[in-house]
Amino acid sequence: AGGGQPGAGGAPAGSEEEVGRLLAMAEVPEEELNPFQVLGAEATASDAELKKAYRRLAVLVHPDKNHHPRAEAAFKVLRAAWDMVSSPERRKEYETKRVAESELTRSMSEFLSRLQEDLTEAMNTMMCSKCQGKHK
Repeated sequence: AGGGQPGAGGAPAGSEEEVGRLLAMAEVPEEELNPFQVLGAEATASDAELKKAYRRLAVLVHPDKNHHPRAEAAFKVLRAAWDMVSSPERRKEYETKRVAESELTRSMSEFLSRLQEDLTEAMNTMMCSKCQGKHK
């Protein structure tokens, strides 16, 4: 398949590649799934652009249209991603969650960095039992 020719079993061109791409994301836990990546769209895409991307992919990987043995699994990944951003409310919920997770990750990283600095300083100012001196 590919090269503009129909895929195996008369599936639309490009469908094998899309099934493979979506199946690679099937291993990602749903809460970590990036719907924009799945849909092949920018995070700034409009609702209409997301819908168009979803429909284009749905035609390529839907089990009724694509006879790939794992087309159904690929379609489930696509559907899960679409469900996350299919309405303005769901999309806002997803984006709010991602911002909060990003902020938590940043805060945790800063905390651990400061902790490491503090521990290093503490270790360097402790009394050395071998030479009875301080190492700083």
